[in-house]
Amino acid sequence: MKITKKTSEASVMGMVFYVVAVIFLAIAAFQIYQAYTYIAYQSTAYELTFVDSLSVYIQYCSSYFAFAFIAYGIGNLIHRVSFLNNTLADMMSDAAKEQETEEKVSAEE
Repeated sequence: MKITKKTSEASVMGMVFYVVAVIFLAIAAFQIYQAYTYIAYQSTAYELTFVDSLSVYIQYCSSYFAFAFIAYGIGNLIHRVSFLNNTLADMMSDAAKEQETEEKVSAEE
């Protein structure tokens, strides 16, 4: 498989989305800590139920996990499409070479 400029651009774009996904996961981890400190502070003043605590965690973290999942999915999709594109290009190149070889053989006969 030849590495072309389009292939390397697709690889870079895929890696960018993977990095963005990791950044969103790091932010989500920080938000989990923030939710924990908020719940600890609120539990001293108020009586909190499990549902209240769960609601705070979901409110603080769910969007970042969703963004990380979406960014990872886009990066994965870019890599798969790039691989499929390269595979099809290689197959077309091989078919063209086979056709040239067959034409040379039939011309020699």
